[in-house]
Amino acid sequence: MKTILSKVFLVAISLCFLCSPSWSFDSTCSRPTDLSCEYYSRCVENYLACGADGYSIGYGKRYCQRFLDTSYSTYQGDLWRDETLLCLQRELSLFVFFSPYEIKSCSTIKKYAYETHANCYVRPNRGRPELSICYLSPLDVKLTTQNLRAVDVLRWNGLKQMAQVAKLCLELLNNGKASLSSVSVEDQKDFWKSMFTAP
Repeated sequence: MKTILSKVFLVAISLCFLCSPSWSFDSTCSRPTDLSCEYYSRCVENYLACGADGYSIGYGKRYCQRFLDTSYSTYQGDLWRDETLLCLQRELSLFVFFSPYEIKSCSTIKKYAYETHANCYVRPNRGRPELSICYLSPLDVKLTTQNLRAVDVLRWNGLKQMAQVAKLCLELLNNGKASLSSVSVEDQKDFWKSMFTAP
């Protein structure tokens, strides 16, 4: 009986190796530190190919490049952009490379990635609370939204993200966190209320 169980165990282990993606681990994929949009194709897409319409290429890499090509009106805006892009990549790495019990598929990667967006926009770096979309000038927020395609904004995921960001910003501003931009906290609250109630 032990011999049969041993053989079954060995066959099961062998099948696991055969079924796993043919992907060699790149240590820079596990904890992105370089501000590069190639992460999405070199790491995530290479791990699980979802094609041009998948999250990695069709959304992550595309928007990463759009944001990286944007010059914000303030230094704070540029810093926020850089920290946010890294936050999105690091959060995605936690799921793709460090969640062994989660099923990885094109749809689960997309779902997980979308769920991280709002927090990365609002708190991209816990050690630097001043870097938040909530504290950006209205012009920098406008530059951010101009990067978005209408087709992505008007989808359920896009509308949900906008509502989450506005809600988190209102909570942050209502908790008395000081604004670090030239815009008053009250003006920022009014701005985010208008975003939250926008049709």
